[in-house]
Amino acid sequence: MERTNIQTNFENSKKKSSKKIDEKKPLLDTLAQLATTYVKPSPDVQKLNKLEQLPTNTRQTLARRAKAKYFTQSYTKQLAMLNSPLKKSYNNTYFGCSNVLFQEGKKITSNYCNNRWCVVCNRIRTAKLILGYKDELKKLPDLYFCTLTIPNVPANMLKKTIENMLKTFGIIIKTLNKRKKRAGDKNKLKGLRKIECTFNDVAITFHPHIHFLIEGYQNAVDFKNEWLKHYPDALPFLQNIKKADGEGTFIELFKYYTKIITNNVMYIEALDVIFRAMRGKRVYQPFGLKKCISEDIDAINAQITDLEEAEKIWMWEENDWVDYTGERLTNYVPDETMNELVNKNIKHIDIKIQQ
Repeated sequence: MERTNIQTNFENSKKKSSKKIDEKKPLLDTLAQLATTYVKPSPDVQKLNKLEQLPTNTRQTLARRAKAKYFTQSYTKQLAMLNSPLKKSYNNTYFGCSNVLFQEGKKITSNYCNNRWCVVCNRIRTAKLILGYKDELKKLPDLYFCTLTIPNVPANMLKKTIENMLKTFGIIIKTLNKRKKRAGDKNKLKGLRKIECTFNDVAITFHPHIHFLIEGYQNAVDFKNEWLKHYPDALPFLQNIKKADGEGTFIELFKYYTKIITNNVMYIEALDVIFRAMRGKRVYQPFGLKKCISEDIDAINAQITDLEEAEKIWMWEENDWVDYTGERLTNYVPDETMNELVNKNIKHIDIKIQQ
């Protein structure tokens, strides 16, 4: 009888969780219903963990996912407390992203928030983008990695500044392509650009900048020169051009578009400013290439593991996913550095911009 009830709850919970989260409704509704199959594990039951039987690479993958989840929970909880236009989306990440894992046989699935501030989703997104664009970029024989910067700006100028930078980037592409056409060169610019932003915790300013891969050294130089015409206050020596080195460059390009940690501190209001400014913007944009893949991740993502075949619901509990018996999925335990970061190094600063 108990097994039948578990199966029934599993199917009902999966149907409800597979639906897109409605931000107008309380995000705890689904989780409260799922919790009916869960009981607080006793210390004795927690010791009964079969994960040690899994191959090392599978344990490491699951533990990394748990670490990313634990880290993301620490600051999205703080972000959700702000009076921000993104408040509901922050709640979506905190209450809805991979909080519940469904195991059917050896396959684990879950719902993901798809928000850019979520480390869990960004790990999936980064891997997806690298696989999607790697072969296309490798076809370019003379690839260069470039960085374009401008002077730092205050919070209330960040959104407009980023919009102008992206617009300027597009204008330069059109300008250089027209110039090449007039010179009889039919080869248009080819590459991929990414917008990024960091926070200066001393000056309390923001540093938006662009990284991009482009074919041809002269094209990179011409792009840099045009950029300096549009931004005469930008320092020439900070506009960087270097030869791409294959896999390492791809990883550098596709890493997160902002650093969650600044000098070992998470500044909550500063992160909110960046996330608001970047909302609705295309972080990655190919030019002269076909768009190989979307930045979005699937609502439900499957992962084949070496777990014993079973039908289970794993629910997030503090720092790991736990099933109804109390068995822990990964055995992840935050180390001293992580605990120091999430318990002492999350700080609030006075940054005010218009809602």
